[in-house]
Amino acid sequence: MQKSSANRFLSFVSGAFIIWLFMFVLSPMLLNHVESANTLATFIEQNDINSGAIYWTDVEITADAELGARSTVTYLPKGK
Repeated sequence: MQKSSANRFLSFVSGAFIIWLFMFVLSPMLLNHVESANTLATFIEQNDINSGAIYWTDVEITADAELGARSTVTYLPKGK
């Protein structure tokens, strides 16, 4: 069964509203009430990290973290 154009438009507007609600209402509330989220946000701001980027090649701390993660996986202790 196909939706009418009014139902599709209403679905689109509802989806856009839910995204807006999460970005501008729920996320700021999360930062104010959850200490670990606030700590992460402060860290991102202090280190001038572009958190919207897909891959951070220009931030030294992320290169160190990637090296540590790769080393952990590569040299993982093997049990008998």
